[in-house]
Amino acid sequence: MVAIAVLNQAVTSTSSRGAAENLAAAMNSAQAFSRNFETVRALGMVSNAIEFWGVRFSGFLHASDRVARVNAFYGGLSRATRTGLQIAILGAGAYLVLHNEITAGMIFASSMIAARALQPLDQIIGSWRQIVEANTAWNRLSVAARGPGNWHDVALPTPRGALTVDQVIYQVPGSTDGLLPLIKRVSFEVAAGETVAIVGPSQAGKSTLARLIVGAIEPRSGAIRIDGGEIRNWDPEDLGRHIGYLPQDVELFPGTIGQNIARFTPDASDASIVEAALRAQVHDLILGQKHGYSTLIGPTGVRLSGGERQRIGLARAFYGEPKILVLDEPNANLDALGEAALERAIMQAQAQKRTVIVITHRPSLAAKCDRILMLCNGQVEIFGPSKEVLDGLAQRQSQVLPSEVSQSVPPHLPHIDKDRHQ
Repeated sequence: MVAIAVLNQAVTSTSSRGAAENLAAAMNSAQAFSRNFETVRALGMVSNAIEFWGVRFSGFLHASDRVARVNAFYGGLSRATRTGLQIAILGAGAYLVLHNEITAGMIFASSMIAARALQPLDQIIGSWRQIVEANTAWNRLSVAARGPGNWHDVALPTPRGALTVDQVIYQVPGSTDGLLPLIKRVSFEVAAGETVAIVGPSQAGKSTLARLIVGAIEPRSGAIRIDGGEIRNWDPEDLGRHIGYLPQDVELFPGTIGQNIARFTPDASDASIVEAALRAQVHDLILGQKHGYSTLIGPTGVRLSGGERQRIGLARAFYGEPKILVLDEPNANLDALGEAALERAIMQAQAQKRTVIVITHRPSLAAKCDRILMLCNGQVEIFGPSKEVLDGLAQRQSQVLPSEVSQSVPPHLPHIDKDRHQ
């Protein structure tokens, strides 16, 4: 029986190692997707992410199934051996009793001792799978795939891109009632095809407002509407296909560059991936990688710089035909060439009549937008045409800063200039 256990280990070692490697890869993917679930949901990638994880996890299941079948075979062989040994003990005991060498009671004593000694070995060799655990895991996965399930069954038409934020209040879930909301009754409208820059000091609520607009988080009260319909009425997967979202902290998931751009859509065409990269002005950068669009990124692949991740994340936002683009600090990690490419991408989106919401601290980028919304302490302070807002901010700057500092500091947004001056 010890020899059977050693043989079982030798036969299943390769499959067990493969199962462990596949499980580790699947868990790495799951952790990356779960850490950035807001981005995954906002981009309509939930089902694609689950399918991508499922492909890797299926490798673990297949390897585990091979291990289980081998273990079942050797487990059966072990039980047969144990039963044969017990029968042999009884037979040998009967033979000895007939020759008056032992008593009949010693037969049963020997059988009980042998059963006690062999049973632990039999349990070590055999293995079994818990149906209850599998059923529980399946239920958890089904709940995650379904999401909250508060949308209507009727599919809504493709939006034009008109955006309305109506008296939106957002407070961190679980915070005390005495803590002020991050977003305080914010209201504004953006026409379809319009480009709006959201500016303001740090901790003004700009990124929180962007997450509210794309549906990554839900407001405490108020409504966010696309073409007059609340985003709660949209299937998140369907809505995500009409929204391009670039978060402030760009995270790319384990997989190829092409898979990340395509949001892990299984049947994504090469032409659509390349088209998204061309819109984001990142096609040449990707071709410069060792394997182009097939370059593997993640823990086992290449590690990209912050600027490269941001530009590939911009291509992911442009994938498909998004009617609304929400870009949170898209030039935070870009050099001069990257900023120029970003400005060209935004101008191209303007020409295609896509609604663009850009959160930025750069007045050069804000000046290219149709209107500017200035957010302070979670409230709208200024909202108007870009030229008027920038002129007003420049006038306010000249009143706040000393004249000699105003001459030495270029005309940027006031909060940036104050920080630099300090």
